[in-house]
Amino acid sequence: MSKLNRKHCKKLGMPFRFLAGFILLCALLPVVAMVVVHERFTWGFELIDTFLICVLAIYISGTMVTTGYSPGFLLGYHGKRTLTPLPDQLKAAVQTGGGDYAIKIEDDAVTSMEFVVAVLRDYLGLEQDAAVEQMLKIDNDGVAKLLSLEKSVAEKLVETINKESSAWEFPLKVSVEIWS
Repeated sequence: MSKLNRKHCKKLGMPFRFLAGFILLCALLPVVAMVVVHERFTWGFELIDTFLICVLAIYISGTMVTTGYSPGFLLGYHGKRTLTPLPDQLKAAVQTGGGDYAIKIEDDAVTSMEFVVAVLRDYLGLEQDAAVEQMLKIDNDGVAKLLSLEKSVAEKLVETINKESSAWEFPLKVSVEIWS
């Protein structure tokens, strides 16, 4: 499984960023107090532990406030980003099908298998198991033709998939071809 990075995660909402800012301020107070009046403290294990916990809280909350994301080692707790949903009208046209044009998906070495499965499931309407099977077929054969659509619907769907692939920074090759 590939490591999550920011492009695959949802950005934190404003309430969480405000909370992170509050935690940042709360964590800064003991650190400032320890630094300003350091001669009164005996630097034992309890104080060092408190200092390290505050510094960690400052790092985590500061990163969340300034970037809107958790630090890299915590990105797995963000929640995975999902594909942009298809407009209802396009979704209905895809489900109806019935045309002379197919969606052609080509394999590449960069696009993740999870993303291809998500596209097949969320945009082409395949069930999870069927999407995994088609993804494996694309991976093994290098290409797959899917669906039977009207030309305008197929072109709009390809445009949507290409925009989403670009947003995720994947070079997924999707095109429209005459069904044969």
